[in-house]
Amino acid sequence: MQNFKIDWPTIITDTYCLSYRINRQYGSPDIIVFLGRGALFIASVASHVLGVKDVFNLGMRSYQDTERSNIKIIQDLGNNFCKLAKNKKILVLDELSDTGNTLYMAKNILDKCSLQQVIYATLYIKHDTSFVPDVFIKGFDKKTWLDFPWEYDIIK
Repeated sequence: MQNFKIDWPTIITDTYCLSYRINRQYGSPDIIVFLGRGALFIASVASHVLGVKDVFNLGMRSYQDTERSNIKIIQDLGNNFCKLAKNKKILVLDELSDTGNTLYMAKNILDKCSLQQVIYATLYIKHDTSFVPDVFIKGFDKKTWLDFPWEYDIIK
């Protein structure tokens, strides 16, 4: 497995590019749902660029360090989310569609709300992902491990 280190300037630039693509293709969403923790920074930047004030965390964990594990929901969207999201354009953000499993889990959760329009976007995908989002910036080989700055810029 080869490592590819992504720095903060690249994340910021790619998040701006992703936001502009989303706006150009779909218009500005009403609500952003980000898959936390990984997409926390991306959602913050995108919400400002797109002018979206309603941002929700669907907290998931699918890795224990660098080992893939069963996906766990660690923060749900809350009881009123479906009512609030009705007739709204929803943007689901994640930093990476690796296997696609977390995005499929998010889709299954949101499908229960019977929403009219849900757009899925990630900064990056692995070329063999089972879930290709509607919008993404770059693709990587499945043998590439992406090192995000929030994972390696750690004060210890």
